[in-house]
Amino acid sequence: GSTVNHHRITYSHILHRFCLATCSSDLSIKLWDMETYQNRKTLNGHDHNVSCVRFVPGDANILVSASRDKTIKVWDTTTGYCTKTLQGHLEWVRQVRVSPNGELLVSCSMDQTVRTWNLKTGENLRTMRDHDHVVETIEFTNSKKMEQLIETMLAQAEGRDPPRFDSSDSDDDRKTASGRVADDGTGKYIVSASRDKTVRVWETATGRLIKTLRGHDNWVRSIVFHPSGRYILTSADDKTIRVWDISKQYRNTKTIDNAHPLFVSSIAWNRTFPVLASGGVDNSVRVWECR
Repeated sequence: GSTVNHHRITYSHILHRFCLATCSSDLSIKLWDMETYQNRKTLNGHDHNVSCVRFVPGDANILVSASRDKTIKVWDTTTGYCTKTLQGHLEWVRQVRVSPNGELLVSCSMDQTVRTWNLKTGENLRTMRDHDHVVETIEFTNSKKMEQLIETMLAQAEGRDPPRFDSSDSDDDRKTASGRVADDGTGKYIVSASRDKTVRVWETATGRLIKTLRGHDNWVRSIVFHPSGRYILTSADDKTIRVWDISKQYRNTKTIDNAHPLFVSSIAWNRTFPVLASGGVDNSVRVWECR
């Protein structure tokens, strides 16, 4: 296996076996069988650090990666071959995400842009340039509830009548066995976080900036969505974790000050229980009960 720093991991289910993908500054991507813990395959092709990997929803045999070599690559995990290289970013590509329907990619870069791509053709569809510094991370919206809230808040801000939604789209109708709301969003919106201390919300189809969230005092590092679809959670180098309530025009309704003694580099939401995990450069992981 790799002997240098691993930047990101992701997992999927391939041929009835769980597969873990890791990427590293040794320029490689490795696929691991999580039943035997053996390295199944090593993917080579990037010319610099590989900073992010993601499986494509609905097709676990397709993996996408982002790299410091300024490219995004698409891989066939059954053969280990790169099937497509997406070029357009001018600097290190920090992150890449796949839309819930598996049709689009969104990426962010040290060139201060957010870009959307057609996964099938590799075409760069939109380039969003409103950030004033490196864009650290991005996420597609992944719940219908969140997308409806964003549409409602946008209509309210623009003085329009709120849109009407089918009553069958209520949370109660979409809960899974664990009680959480299912991931049924379309990726209609994108949320990005940057070293310019802001979090921004974009319309995927047009690339239009629809909201800028201000409050962090340092680089914003991580974004997660509450399973209810109502909240955006962010962490930053200002040592805080912040909660933004979309239903209140994205008001910062909760701030955990000094969540870590140093920078809070990542956060992750437990999809079954109401707990949030945070990771910091103080080499610790903390678990927070959220009520």
